Amino acid sequence: MSELKATPHSGQGASAYTVAIIDDDRITANGFAAFLEMLGFNSVIFAGPRQALTRLNQAAPDLILLDINMPGMDGYEVCRYFKRELTTAKTPIVIVSAHSSENDKALAFEAGASAYLVKPVTIEALKICVESFLRPAGADAIM
Repeated sequence: MSELKATPHSGQGASAYTVAIIDDDRITANGFAAFLEMLGFNSVIFAGPRQALTRLNQAAPDLILLDINMPGMDGYEVCRYFKRELTTAKTPIVIVSAHSSENDKALAFEAGASAYLVKPVTIEALKICVESFLRPAGADAIM
């Protein structure tokens, strides 16, 4: 896992948890990374699914934030792939999408998603979601 933590988006050292952000929109990805850093988490950004598929098979992060609409392979397909792989099968995957229909959410959960956030995501919603997967019960929250 140390390979994933050596990124330009490392938190202040408050957490050993690493969140992978898979989003082809660099502004959105950088925004999520900044939010996560404020919360004390490390992050690594992947600009698209192909790069993520290659790197995350070698070392799984603690959590994945995954966009749906990306060129070449959509987030549903990426989610299904990660859930089939031994390295990432138990990694929580949070879909983060501008699509808010019940059908989109159902497709995400059928693909193996653990949670679904609708863009634009507030820092409070991101905090609650990420901490629900990565902070042990009773641990002091950052922020």
